[in-house]
Formats: sequence, C-alpha cells, structure tokens
Amino acid sequence: MRMKLNRLLLLGALIATLGTLRAQDIHYSLYNMSPLTLNPALTGAYEGTARIGGIYRDQWASFLPNQFTTPSFFIDAPIIRGFRKTDWVGVGMVTVNDKAGSAKLKTTMNMLSLSYHYALDKDRKTMLTLGIQGGSVQRSLDNEELIFGDAIQSGQPTEEVNFEETSYLDFAAGLMLRSQISDISKLEVGLAFNHITQPKKASFQANPTSDDNRPMKIAVHSTFNSQLTDKLSIAPTVLFQTTGGATETALQAWGGYIIKEENPAEK
Repeated sequence: MRMKLNRLLLLGALIATLGTLRAQDIHYSLYNMSPLTLNPALTGAYEGTARIGGIYRDQWASFLPNQFTTPSFFIDAPIIRGFRKTDWVGVGMVTVNDKAGSAKLKTTMNMLSLSYHYALDKDRKTMLTLGIQGGSVQRSLDNEELIFGDAIQSGQPTEEVNFEETSYLDFAAGLMLRSQISDISKLEVGLAFNHITQPKKASFQANPTSDDNRPMKIAVHSTFNSQLTDKLSIAPTVLFQTTGGATETALQAWGGYIIKEENPAEK
C-alpha cells in the first residue's frame, strides 16, 4: 500500500511539473522574508544602512529529496537623498535559482530594483513609493527525464521531444503607501505588477503563440504593525495575488519581543 502511495505521489509531482513548463512563478509562504520578489516598491523601504537576506526552500523533502528547491538571496539599501531632503532613493538586487521535479526544470532569475520614496508630509510619517524592477530569466530542463502520458499507458518510451533552453527579459513595477497612524501603529499597503511585458520566451515551445506568453501577475499586500507594549509588537499581514486565472489569499501574523533594551551608555 505504501509503495502504491509513493508511486501516486511521484506521478502527481511529475504532472505538476509538466503543467508548469509554460509559466512558473516563484512562490514563498513567508513572502515577507523576500521583499524584492513581492514588490519592487519595498526596495530600500526602511531606515538603515543595508539589508541582506535570503531563503532556502526544500518542498516535500521528506519523500522527494532535492526535487523542489528554491534558494534565493537579496540585498538592498537606501542610498541617496531624492529631489527633496525628505525623499530618498533605494536600490537592490535579488537572485533566485528554482529547481522543480525529476526533469530538473530550472528557473534562474537575476533582477535589479530601483525605488523612489516620496514623503507626503514634512515629518515623513506618510510615504508614497514607486518601484521598478528588471532583469533576466533563464529556464532549462533535462529532456531525457521527461515522461508523458502515452508512455505511462503503453509502457513504451515516448518519442524524443526536445525543449531548448530559453532566456528572456522580465519587468515588474509596484506602488506602496506607508503611514504612521499613531505613535504605536503603522500601516503599509502595496500593489505590484509582475511580468508586465508578458514575455513570449517564457515557453519552451519552438514557435510560441500568444497563449504561451507569461501571464501578468498582480499582487496586493498589506501589513498593520502595532506596538502592544514597550517590548511586544504584533503585525497581521495579508496577501492577495492573481495570475493566469489562478488566485491566492494568504493571512499571517508576525510578532516581535525585545529581549534586551539598548543602553545608550554602552554606545
């Protein structure tokens, strides 16, 4: 019974992999930990010198080890003042290397981000940000590892099908509004558009049609950060995104606790 279950799971994973040959979006459950893949307007959207982060995801590792892995890395910083002394410009870069399935479907993405943070008041309590992002995407897979439905039914190998490695340029843009509602609460609302040009080369087909274009992805996200006590904070967050007729809604809550307060005398 266990052997049959494992075969069904492997078959399901193969079908899912084949279904993503045309368009596969990078997806993280902890989307707040990968700000530059969520919305380019988040580039440099903080007070500090530089921010470095990364995620390593190994999906279904317990029975499909190293089949669905996604390491990523990002760095961003608010680098210079804008046209006014209350504004600033942020820059950043993100790289993602996604591998899916036994056919080793690889998607490597390298993107650069630029953002402008515009203060709506002199105290910078409310900021409006415009972000843009652009870069290259490379996709490849192992033809010899592909198995199709006719081969499963007949028990005979499928005729050789060649998919060539493909690469294309991809672009995204985003808006974000951040507001200090009170001394203890902040609100952040963002809107992002990915795959703006809907690139045709996202498909492995030799002669892609308009149906093979990478569909645009639209994401709406919001975070409400509240300082409950001097040491305890909570931040409910919501994400809604849609692409190619598929939609997703995610609700999360983040919490923070200050273990040791900073002592000015120690500086």
